[in-house]
Amino acid sequence: GAVVWLKERQYEDSDMPYRRETDSEGRFSYPVYEGIKYELNANVDIDGHRVKRSEPLEIVITSNQEPIKLVLKKVN
Repeated sequence: GAVVWLKERQYEDSDMPYRRETDSEGRFSYPVYEGIKYELNANVDIDGHRVKRSEPLEIVITSNQEPIKLVLKKVN
């Protein structure tokens, strides 16, 4: 039930980030381009309150990209 946000960072344009919800096993996917820098982060909100979040992760996509793992921690 986490929401994963993807933002293109290569060209620093003003496009909005993309939003996807994880599946029942916490997996997600996005169509991306090789060689482009992106920022990913995830969070879980309950009743409008953020209860878990990941640290932002910047990544440059490669041709043999390994799966990316975001770890969510409780928000204090």
